[in-house]
Amino acid sequence: MKPKDFFLVAQLKSTVNKEGFLNLKSFTDFSEVFLKLPFVFIEVFGDKRKFFIEDFYFSGDQPVVKFKNFDSIDDVDFLIGKKVFIDSSNLNKELEDKLFFRQLIGEKVFRGVEFFGILVNIESYPGNDVLVINTESNKEILIPAVKEFIARIDWKNKTIFLNPDIDLNYD
Repeated sequence: MKPKDFFLVAQLKSTVNKEGFLNLKSFTDFSEVFLKLPFVFIEVFGDKRKFFIEDFYFSGDQPVVKFKNFDSIDDVDFLIGKKVFIDSSNLNKELEDKLFFRQLIGEKVFRGVEFFGILVNIESYPGNDVLVINTESNKEILIPAVKEFIARIDWKNKTIFLNPDIDLNYD
């Protein structure tokens, strides 16, 4: 599988109990995707390896996972801190678009041709997602992730171009 076919979704944070359950630090707003996945990929020794999900639940709002054949703290201890990925073959189009868009976090945002800031987060709301941009003047600006505000996205150079004609009302 090519590297672009993987999407970073979480990091394994800590053990939960003696049976090998692990807390996840989710990098998405839709951790419930794990409920439907048979497996995930974890980066181990520089390679992404397939781990089958035996159980998944939420402890409060904290996602918890158990992998098949990993039945103790000793079995999972080496996984703490490792990154968790899903592959595009397990995604529907809407979820893939959301995850692909999240790959732009940390990248440059321009308003027209002028540098505007850095994308620091994407927040999900019922109406639409919202881009959280840290401007050059260190202000946090929220921009709706809709066509009226986004002129284009240069996926090759990982750059977002905002429509220069839209009044952002951030001054």
